[in-house]
Amino acid sequence: MILYLLMLLVGLLIGYVYGKNKGFIIGKEQGKSEMPLTLRQQSLEEGYCVLCASPSCINHDSSSNNSHKKEE
Repeated sequence: MILYLLMLLVGLLIGYVYGKNKGFIIGKEQGKSEMPLTLRQQSLEEGYCVLCASPSCINHDSSSNNSHKKEE
């Protein structure tokens, strides 16, 4: 009886550690993919680059990236 309880606790501990590690990996991947977008959004809202605090590296013309825009 005690052996089964001990095996159950060890199994739960292994599952907890595995799940926590998997969650950290997934969270890190999501952070890497969202961070450039967040920095770009903050830079456009503030009017200057949040990394280097320079207004010269911000492209204020957001329509310049539209490839579907017809040229006249």
